[in-house]
Amino acid sequence: ALQVAPGSFTVNSLQQELVFLQSTAANSNIKTVNALNGNPGATSPNVTNLVEFEYHCEADKLYALQRVTVTSYRVVEVNPATAGTTPIGAVINLPAGNTLAAGISTIDIVGNRFFFFSHNGGIYTLHVAPLDGSAATSFSLLPFEPVDAEFNVVTGELLIFTVSLQLATINPATGAANLQGVVAASPVSVPVNNGALDPFTNRYFFVAEQTAGNFALYTVSALNAAPINPPVLL
Repeated sequence: ALQVAPGSFTVNSLQQELVFLQSTAANSNIKTVNALNGNPGATSPNVTNLVEFEYHCEADKLYALQRVTVTSYRVVEVNPATAGTTPIGAVINLPAGNTLAAGISTIDIVGNRFFFFSHNGGIYTLHVAPLDGSAATSFSLLPFEPVDAEFNVVTGELLIFTVSLQLATINPATGAANLQGVVAASPVSVPVNNGALDPFTNRYFFVAEQTAGNFALYTVSALNAAPINPPVLL
């Protein structure tokens, strides 16, 4: 059966296309689909070791992480039609004991930075990789345990949403964190990478499993985590 690889889904807003890694038992391919009508687009040749797709709508480029080993990664520019890759910067080694936090990444289309996370249990590290190839930096996020991260193009900060329903902002230059608030809800689970930020109206959207098998869309303030609309069952 076909599957969408975790962390591989992104949107090409210039071409109105969904871009993702389509996997079967034997092969993985980059697939594009028209976001307006669902019509399939191009399918790349087979690819290996690509994760965390992020589309840069200002530069019209697709970026990803290339797995070098289970504890080292490199940001690459990806040609979605040919699956060709161009390395960006040096290989990034994760801290000792850490593994990649799959599905949690985002991109800064203003300052041209790629963000991803690693963790050792509940201790998470933010990795900041400049897209000009200069040296990457990393910061501990203790005590926050993110399940989603979004870049705010208005403030220049990262907004993270955590397993305990916290919203916090992160200064990507220093790693300084500021708790914005805690969402007043009690879902049974919060899926990874199921959020979106509207930076112009300060709304944060996320999907959570409200009760077993029943998912809902939540809309809260990105400034203080207060509810804006009642949850909408999906």
